[in-house]
Amino acid sequence: MRNLNSNAIRNWAENDRPREKLEKFGPKALTDAELLAILIQTGTPQESALDLARKVLSKVENKLYYLGRKNIRELIEIKGIGPAKAITIAAAMELAGRYSAHHVDDKPIINNSQVAYKIFYPELHNLSHEEFWVGILNYKLQLIKKCCIGKGGMSSAIVDTRLIFHEVLLHKGTGLLLCHNHPSGNPQPSVEDRRLTERIRAGCEIFDIQFSDHIIIAGQSYYSFSDGC
Repeated sequence: MRNLNSNAIRNWAENDRPREKLEKFGPKALTDAELLAILIQTGTPQESALDLARKVLSKVENKLYYLGRKNIRELIEIKGIGPAKAITIAAAMELAGRYSAHHVDDKPIINNSQVAYKIFYPELHNLSHEEFWVGILNYKLQLIKKCCIGKGGMSSAIVDTRLIFHEVLLHKGTGLLLCHNHPSGNPQPSVEDRRLTERIRAGCEIFDIQFSDHIIIAGQSYYSFSDGC
């Protein structure tokens, strides 16, 4: 005897089905769970795709930021999520991050900490390890290039200050912005963060380079050395 799921989305009213709702009203009309249900496509004999999507989100405190940090193995540990569904979710989250990274001007002007945060957020917000990036600026404070100059563990990363200035001088930059992440979610700078900032600031004076800021990204919050918060 077939095990029919009476709660299957196909049995719902048309305006309640995520796919039909998106087609009729557009993607902004859907909740995070409804959009995720479209990616998941199918549920289980006990729950619909939307029920499963809600369960997945509940595992990450209903925050897409935390979902983006889940790897495939961790997603598969959620009952009802197999390899195919896990891969689809991981691919969608990566695509969203890449869209955010490229949804900026070719040479944005970084004249405040909020702009800096938005530019580096896609690179750093969902990492489980620390990375240091440098933004190379021209005299108009336009971003010439951003690049990773150091990787580490969950609480620290090795940074070669010589490499930072090498990159800036190589690309004929007149200013620099330093940025790194705190996987712990706490944006407050450590003692070493403060020491590194002072070393970079002192080096900028030697090379006649403008030191713009040092941003620490911790999920959806950040700390700016220039702002002092």
